[in-house]
Parts: sequence; C-alpha cells; structure tokens
Amino acid sequence: MLKRIKLVQGIGSFGQTRGSSFELAKVNVVYGENRNGKSTLCDVLHSLESNNPELILNRKSIPGDATKPPKVELQFEASAGNHVARFENRAWQVAAPDCSKLYVFDHSFIHRNVITGQKQERQNSENVTGFILGEANTALYKQLADLNESVRAERSHLTNLERQIGTHGIANAQEYANSAMPTQLKQELEMQASEQKLREQQIATTIQNADAIRARRVLVSIAQQVDYNPAINRINSTLAANLQNVHQGALSVLEAHISHHVNNSGAFKGWAAQGLGFVKGESCPFCGQGLGEGEKGLIATYQQAFNTEFDNFNNGVKQVLDQLRQPFLLTDMKEHIGHLHQANKDSIALYIEPEISANSALPNFITSLDQQFQAVLSAYDSLESNRQAATNFWLPILNQKYSVPYEPIQVIDFSALLGTVEVYNQTIYSYWQVCEQINGLLTQFKASIEASQLRNEMSQLTQSYNATMGLIKRIDLEPLCNQYREKSLQVLTAEATYNQRKEQLEQSQSAYLENYFDSVNRLFTALGSNDFEIDKVANNRGKQVVYEVRVKFKGQPIPVDKVNFVFSESDRRALALCIFLAKVISLSPEEKSKAILVFDDPVTSFDNERITLILNKLDELQREVKQLIITTHYKGMASKAVKKFRQAAKSVRLVRTANGIDISAVDNDTMTATEHDAAFDRIKAFVDREVNDNIITELRPFFEVEIRGRYKKQLTELGVSKEDLSVCINTLCNNGIISNSLAAQLNALRDSLNTPMHEIGQGALENTRSIASQILDVVYNELTA
Repeated sequence: MLKRIKLVQGIGSFGQTRGSSFELAKVNVVYGENRNGKSTLCDVLHSLESNNPELILNRKSIPGDATKPPKVELQFEASAGNHVARFENRAWQVAAPDCSKLYVFDHSFIHRNVITGQKQERQNSENVTGFILGEANTALYKQLADLNESVRAERSHLTNLERQIGTHGIANAQEYANSAMPTQLKQELEMQASEQKLREQQIATTIQNADAIRARRVLVSIAQQVDYNPAINRINSTLAANLQNVHQGALSVLEAHISHHVNNSGAFKGWAAQGLGFVKGESCPFCGQGLGEGEKGLIATYQQAFNTEFDNFNNGVKQVLDQLRQPFLLTDMKEHIGHLHQANKDSIALYIEPEISANSALPNFITSLDQQFQAVLSAYDSLESNRQAATNFWLPILNQKYSVPYEPIQVIDFSALLGTVEVYNQTIYSYWQVCEQINGLLTQFKASIEASQLRNEMSQLTQSYNATMGLIKRIDLEPLCNQYREKSLQVLTAEATYNQRKEQLEQSQSAYLENYFDSVNRLFTALGSNDFEIDKVANNRGKQVVYEVRVKFKGQPIPVDKVNFVFSESDRRALALCIFLAKVISLSPEEKSKAILVFDDPVTSFDNERITLILNKLDELQREVKQLIITTHYKGMASKAVKKFRQAAKSVRLVRTANGIDISAVDNDTMTATEHDAAFDRIKAFVDREVNDNIITELRPFFEVEIRGRYKKQLTELGVSKEDLSVCINTLCNNGIISNSLAAQLNALRDSLNTPMHEIGQGALENTRSIASQILDVVYNELTA
C-alpha cells in the first residue's frame, strides 16, 4: 500500500512538496481545485506504473530550478518493512514493491482505450467513425489508419513515377526499370566524357598555338659562380713584395739609426722617405736649425736608401693596393636572384598543356627547385657575411702595407671565405641541375608538337566521346527507374504490413470483446447509460476491416458517422471507466490483493445519479483491492466520496501556495462540510475571540440561510419562499408560526446587517462580535421550527 507521498519536486507546480507528516489510508480522497496538481500527481503514479520517465520529464517545472531537479519519493508498505520508490537522475531508480501494483485511470486512459468516431487529440490521428475498445486495440487501429494512409500515398507516388518515365517515350515503365544497365557507373562515364571533351579542346588549342609554344622560354641559371682566388693571390703576392737592391751600406746605417733613436721603425721609414723631399738649403725643414756635417751625412745616406728605384717600387705597390680595397665583390644581388627564380616558375606556369601540367614528375621537380632556391639564398647570406668579414680584416693590413710598401708582410689565410664560396657555387650548380631536368621535359614537349599527328588523335577522341555520350543517354533515366523499383517494393511491403496488422487487429479485437465485452456492457448499463446499447459486430470497410462496437440509442441503431453527435463526452468517459473497471474486476484474487487503483477525476461531467452509481461500484471494489486513491476538483464529489467511505477514508487536500503545491491531510468533517458549515466555524471562532478577521459580511447570508432553512416547509406552503427576508419574517409572524417578539428580534438583527452588507462598512470589531453573538444565540436557542 502507498503510505506516504514523501517528496514531489521540480514537477509541474510541485516545487518541493512533502507529505511525510501523514499516512494514506485504505481509501483516499484527494481534493484540489483545477491547476492545483491533481493530474500531475496522477502522471507521477502513472509514470511509476508504466516505468515511463517521460511522463515526469515532460512535466518538468517551468521555469526550472537547477537546485530542484525532478525527484519523487513514494513510501510503500511491504512485507520487509517500508519501501521507498524513488525517481531521480531522469529515471525510476527504485520501482514499487512487488506486493503493490498501480492501476491508473486518467484522461490519457480514455484516449488509449476508446475510439468513438471523434477526432483524437494525438498527433498523426485521423477522423474515425467506429468504436474500438482496449488499449492495445486502439493503438493497433491508429497504426492501421496510418498504414492505410501510407499505402495510398505510396501508390500515388508510384503512379507519378510511371508518368515521369512515360514522358521519355517509355511504354512499359516496369519493364524498362528492370532492364539491364551498362557495366560502368553513370558518374564514371560522365567523367570520361568530360575528360575526352577537355582533351579535344586542349589538342585544338595546341594545334592553334604550336608556334607560340615552341617559342616559349625555358629555365635559366639564377646566379654566376664566384671565384675569389685571383684577388686572394694578388693580395698575398702584394703583401710579400719587398725591395731587394737598396744600397746595403745605406740600409745598415738607416737600420742602426732607427734601432737607437726610433720606436716605430715602419712608420719612421715612411716618414723619412717622404721627408727627404722637404730638405732645401742648409736648414732643417722641420725645426729650422742649421744642418751640421753629421746631419748632412745622415741625410745623404737616407737619400741613397730612398732613391728613385725605391719610389717607383712603392708607387707600384700602392697602385695595386688601391685596386684591392674591395677585392670580394658579388656580381649578383639577392633580389635579382629572387626575380630570376620567380621568372623560372612563371615559365613553368606557361605550360598549361597536360603533357607538362599533368606530368607526375613535375611537382617533385618544382618542389626541388624551390628547395634549391632556398639553399642558394642561405648560402648567399653566409657568403655575404664572410665576404664582408674578410674585407674588414684585410683593409687594416692593406693600410699597413700602404705605409711601408717595400716591407714584406705575412700572407693572409682566406680558407674560411673560400669554403663559403665553394658552398655557394655548389648550391647554384644544384639549382641549375634541377633547371636542366625541367628543361628536358619542356624541350621534349616542344619536339612532340606535330600538327598531323595531333589531328589524328583528335579525330579518335571525337569518336570515343560520341560513344560515351551514347552510354550516358542509355542510363539517364536510371535514377528515376531506381525510384520506381524502390517504390514498387515499398508498396508491396506496405500492403503486406497493412494486411498483417489488419489481421492482428481483427484477432486482438475479437479476443478483447470475448474476454471483456459482456463485463463492459453490464457496467456501462449499470452506470447510468441505460439509453445506450453496445453490440459487437464485424465491419468490412475497405482496407479498415475490424470488429467494431456498434451503438443503439433507445433501441435505434446509430449510423457510424453519426455516433459522435449522440455519444456525449460524459458517455465516452463512462465507457472508458467501464473498460478500466472491467479490467480490474477480471483480475485474479491474488492480483486484486496487490492492486492500488488511482482515479483522476473519475466523475467529471457526470450527473449526480451516475456519481452515486460509480461510488457504489468503487465501494464494492475497495473491499477486494489493496488501496483506492480518488482525486477530484469537484467539492461535491469529494464530499460524497468521503461520506461513502467514511470508515476507511483519508481526506487529503492540494493547495497552490507561493512556494508551489502544498499537500496535507484534513479531517473528514472538513471535507464533507458545506459552505454554510464553514461559515458557522468562522463566525464561532470570531465570537470566541480565536481570530480577529472581521466576518461582518458573512453574517447576513448565514442568518438568512438559517431562517429560510428552519422554516422551508412553512414558507413554501405559504408561497413566500422566494420573497425578501423581511416578507418571510412578517409572514411567519402573521401566521402564528413565530411570536411577535421573535419577529421583532429577527427584523432588528436584519436591519443591523443591511448597512454592512450593502455598504461593506467595517465598524468596530467588538460591535461585530456583539451582533454575531446575538445571531448565534437567536439561531440556536430561539428558533424552534
């Protein structure tokens, strides 16, 4: 048995509703006005019954609260103790115990079990005119209707395909669609034809441009080889040059003088050689002192050392050194090398003919050419760096030699520069080797351009192209034919499925009617629809051959297309309820002992007589099943149900609050109380000072109902039951039914209540309590009828 609704969270209007404070009973009447959660609660129970999480997930609260995801905890009584069925993480993690089995009657049960000729609310349904009973049968019937529509659509599509094939002059679409096709695919033939047509155009272009093609340029080297050996040889030979025929004696005197008096011999020699040119007369050209014999002798020795031959030698060395100030020049600029490489690539791009552009070796050659170009640039940068370094190293030495040309200087080792030159020259050569390979392809292609040979090839290509187009034309309609073959198979399959489902429905409907029809018919008659009769008959209606339930109203057969005009929504709901009850009644005693029956508003739109009959039937069932849960938004129904099951009933109320739905147990008297009873409770609580809510506006209706109710028989016999209250009081007094003093008291109270009732005046609370107290005293102590 379901004992407690511990938690309903994040579903519909149930924010976080807990009902742990009370236990459910054998029979439970759940009352709540519309939109107060009754149907949501039944969907939760239906979800548990069918293990269908979608019934809960589809009712997820809007807007949702991430902290309150859909969650349900229902506590059942089981042999091993309390058992909690739990829904969380989008699924039922714990099902109901084996000793409890839910059976839910709700609005969806009607749609799942009864087709009465009315348009169904579900998608993909259609207007039907017959009766189909039972959940499995209604599902099969809807499937059958959908299949019938599908078969008609497929046949229409097949006819349309036949017309499309016929527009191409095909007389027999089926025969043509099944005829043999070429071995090649259409896509392959189209590609082949495209290639043939393209090749034709290329050959025509080649013939037209033969002279221009032969005149196209080929690839060239992008730089010259570098040779610095001549410059290096001149540098080192100049550095080694010296004057061997200087007078040996003069040279000895000069060396001795330098050794004793000069710190920088090299600079002094140059200065001395130049200074001799300034000597004139008997004075020193620098200090102006007179020259003695010793000084004149030394100068004569200098003049012997630095004679004309010495000057000529020095001038020759200096001239060579002037020529060697920039010995390591590069004839090719880096930008020029790049321009030549791009020109080579542009030359390759001119050859758009497939003999070149489609040559498998060309991409590798172009990649290699780019790689070699990058190698040339890298080697160029290295050479430029070393060339500048060698020049910077050489210039100070050149200046040193320039100052004393006749003195030999140690030769320079330029091996690092020469190594860089070797790498640079090798990259230029490697680049040219790739150029030669590409030029071989270009030269070979130019030699192959022969007009007569090309014209023969183009003639053969034209013939091949025409043959290929013939094959393509042969299979142009193949996609359409393939659709035709597929659609023919779909029609056959749909018809076979339809026939199978039709037979399945006939058997299922027959079995259902055999098991349940008598019980449903008896219940339907017993529950107040005795103007109707339902019979089971076989109906052959084209593709929808089913066993149906035919309807008679007051003995007259109702045409199937008129049923919906006679069979009301109330009757349809009653029939669905009878199906539900018949199913429960047919359960074995063991199954009934586990059954928990849930009824969601079972008497909506029913008249009082039918409500009473249904409650009687439920009273019979509750003695055999484990538990009964009835929800209703109709206060009268709730009251009738509680009164019917008073000894076993639990009253539960659902109320919408600011925080969602609140579920609570209420006493049965509260559930059965009328509005007049509730008004008495409020007035009595006010008089006893339990509350301070001013109830002045409730006093007049309560007072009038009590008077009219106490004297209903007399007022009716006197013909004034519909008259104003003052007329009723005076008539009762005039006819001796009440005393003059009581009539005066009643009229006084009536007058005191008129102003508040008409003007909604509040007055003082104590004044209201006094009037209310007087009314209760008069009503329950003075009225004697």
